[in-house]
Amino acid sequence: MVEDATGCTVVEGEVLVDAGVLDAPHDAVTARTATRQWIRALGLLHFTTRVYTMTTAELRTFSRGNMSAALSDHDAIRQVAARYARGVDRLDGDLMKSAYWPEATDDHGVFVGNAMAFCDRVIDSHQRFTATMHCCMNHAIEVSGTKGSGEIYNVTYVFRSDNGVDFLDTWFGRYLDQYENRNGEWRIIERICVHENTTSQSIDSHMPIDSAKFRHGSIDRGTATPLGY
Repeated sequence: MVEDATGCTVVEGEVLVDAGVLDAPHDAVTARTATRQWIRALGLLHFTTRVYTMTTAELRTFSRGNMSAALSDHDAIRQVAARYARGVDRLDGDLMKSAYWPEATDDHGVFVGNAMAFCDRVIDSHQRFTATMHCCMNHAIEVSGTKGSGEIYNVTYVFRSDNGVDFLDTWFGRYLDQYENRNGEWRIIERICVHENTTSQSIDSHMPIDSAKFRHGSIDRGTATPLGY
């Protein structure tokens, strides 16, 4: 237990405001300010008060239940994006398809149509690459009930060999997604892949490390069993 002159006390991770220190209405504001300062200083995630009734806005801001629900939705949607990326890179068609609803559509420029057919095409066409790394960057998400939308900044690294020369192709783009929640599960119902830019360069040198001592990504590419499982 820790206490200071503001009347705020920390007991087992909670900030409590002692009603006994408040002599006037403006003291409640002071106590609120002090409480928030304690939260920032101690890194606490929640607090309780004995002294004042929180406003509607504060309840919306600090309601653990509402915040948890929102975070759960956003986290679940981010996991959908991660499953897609991991499925592509590991050549795991089932994992990739699990990011979409069966009737979902995907507009990837060179392919526009059913997402399941798109996944089959990608798993087949990416066999020619040495490796790929789909990196999901900024992911802006908006959720309204069982519907959601998202914009993902995507940078993809493609490693390939051509006539004995190694190349690194880099894709810069965005995924514009529409999501649906069915029976508590989020998946993509519509995706549009937006092109921003690409680069291609031959790989003339590598880091001065003994890479042969590392486990290599080719070991679990297309096996549906990632390393470590």
